[in-house]
Amino acid sequence: MSVAQRSITRVQDADDFGSIPGAGNDGYALTWDDGAGEFVLTAAGGGVTDHGALTGLSDDDHSQYLLATGARTGASSQAQTFTNGIIGPSWKPASDSTTALQLQNAAGTSLVNLDTSNSRVGISTASPGYGLDVQHTGNLLTAYFYNPTASTGKTKVVMRAGAGNSLGGGSEPVLEVQNSAGTQTAFVRADGLIASTLVGTKDDNSVALVDTSKASGSYPVGVNLGSSAIVGWSSGAWYSAKDTTITRGAAGKVYIGSSSGGSAGTLVAASVGAGTASPSTTLHALTTDSGTSAVVNVATVGHNSSGTAAAGFGGGLAFNLQSSTTASQSAGLIASSWIVATHASRTARMALSAYDYNSAREGMRIDTDGSQALLGFYAHSAVAQQVLATGAGATVDNVISALQALGLVKQS
Repeated sequence: MSVAQRSITRVQDADDFGSIPGAGNDGYALTWDDGAGEFVLTAAGGGVTDHGALTGLSDDDHSQYLLATGARTGASSQAQTFTNGIIGPSWKPASDSTTALQLQNAAGTSLVNLDTSNSRVGISTASPGYGLDVQHTGNLLTAYFYNPTASTGKTKVVMRAGAGNSLGGGSEPVLEVQNSAGTQTAFVRADGLIASTLVGTKDDNSVALVDTSKASGSYPVGVNLGSSAIVGWSSGAWYSAKDTTITRGAAGKVYIGSSSGGSAGTLVAASVGAGTASPSTTLHALTTDSGTSAVVNVATVGHNSSGTAAAGFGGGLAFNLQSSTTASQSAGLIASSWIVATHASRTARMALSAYDYNSAREGMRIDTDGSQALLGFYAHSAVAQQVLATGAGATVDNVISALQALGLVKQS
């Protein structure tokens, strides 16, 4: 016979029933043991009290208790500990507020704050002022985006504006940079405009980059600089003092130099000044130094070759003019060329020519022969200086012969 296991929590003693001999024992239970086939006396215990299922017991009817099944309406004002986390589809506050939900550290400081009244999230701030407000005081990156996937990994942050992408300066930027005082120092607008200050204020220090499709009369395509903006280079780090700069001087004028004053030269509309801020001609080169009795090369015209130079190799300064019908017609040439190009014995020629409607007409040349200058006119071979007899020995024929040698005269 099998008897279902039952427990009696108290064995009656003589005080309860005087007719039963022997003494009872509190704290023991008479329990049927199937294996032994008899009742045995065992220590009472092992019972479980279900606080959520019992009624009528004052120590179990506490509203702050949470039921194991997850139901106890009104359980509040108590910090609950969940060692295995919380699983559920949603989490919401009892009522909306600026600090409705928070993730805190052990000291109770808010790390993540959910402002359900204004739909804002604050990280390291309990008073978010924006949709997502991240404030960090440690010496670490405030935000970091990284995709470690090899080859195909992409890290992309998208900022998309709503309506209002006009170029008038009224639209809100999708990205803004501020200094420590909270003043805007740079921004990116959804219409492709990037600037260092509000373009609408036309600040002198502003720098703007305008997208091709959004150009206008005020903001042409490309990099747009304010009147005080400087493009500079230095021999050291980017923040070092600049030794070469380009800056605006005035309308149509750009300074190039070691400072904003353009000490090295100036470009002015169609005139170019090298070493002068006030070019008086289309091309004006000026050297200013402390010399008083020496010739200084102010301009250089050169011609080099990737091959081996030979006789006739040279360079020139050409002059073009517009005729009655056609622009840029050859009018004059100052040319220099090698007579002998071998480096150790090189000699050169300088020739002056003028053009007509047919071709160039050489009027004068100066040659060298390693010891002296040779001179020739009218494309005549250059000769050394002519020598005439002194006194009565010089005749008219001698003079004529000398002039003929130079090419200045010829017989009819």
